[in-house]
Amino acid sequence: MTTENGEPADVKQRWLNRALAKAGIDAATWVPARGAKANRPVIEAVYTYYANLYLAHERLRWAGMAALVGPSFYAGFRDLDSIPGHLLRFFETTFLEMQRQIFEDQSVMHEAYVTDGIAGIRELVDSGLLDTATRIAWEQIDSGEAPLIDAGNRRLLYREQHDIVDRFYVGMHEHDGGESFTYAITLGGRPSIPGAKPYAVVFPMTIHAGVPRRLLSLATPLANGNIARRIQTVSAPRPQRAVND
Repeated sequence: MTTENGEPADVKQRWLNRALAKAGIDAATWVPARGAKANRPVIEAVYTYYANLYLAHERLRWAGMAALVGPSFYAGFRDLDSIPGHLLRFFETTFLEMQRQIFEDQSVMHEAYVTDGIAGIRELVDSGLLDTATRIAWEQIDSGEAPLIDAGNRRLLYREQHDIVDRFYVGMHEHDGGESFTYAITLGGRPSIPGAKPYAVVFPMTIHAGVPRRLLSLATPLANGNIARRIQTVSAPRPQRAVND
């Protein structure tokens, strides 16, 4: 689909270049396959970029959440990178590739919005780069009404987790040792966002036992599920209609 602003790839690259410049990232040096140590400056620049977006535009709460979880993910990158040999190399580089794919998707939308407002988002829609649900999410954010702002940012979060990175989680789960690895991060993950709960607290593995006239249930510290599989079954939040739609 070609628009008056050019081919979709050109439209996306224009906004991505703006985001990379703001973040101080040279795209040529961003190579996930090199591992966390080699990508350290880029990793830090990405999360600083998200933090600056939120500090400048309070309604961009997805960026605020991304900045909050950044230190935890960076610590995870470094932990994987510190293990000798190639045992966990696949998982390390997969996480690093996920970070890049998220940036290349979300930064384009955010730069279009902070520069041109809803007109920038609609340019992305007209170019075929965004779907209707994402357009509505941005219109909710643009409304200025707190419940709609929250709903719009939740939809951006769903887009990130389902549309962008779900396939990477599936790939890790299906890799040799992937089921054990992804279950381990399901158990070990601790959200950095205030009020958020670990997976095993929200979805505990519960043991049921029957005794005379009574059914006992005991919640264990284990998780009843795997984050790499759970993401595939989460339903998308139903977008609320934007105030101007």
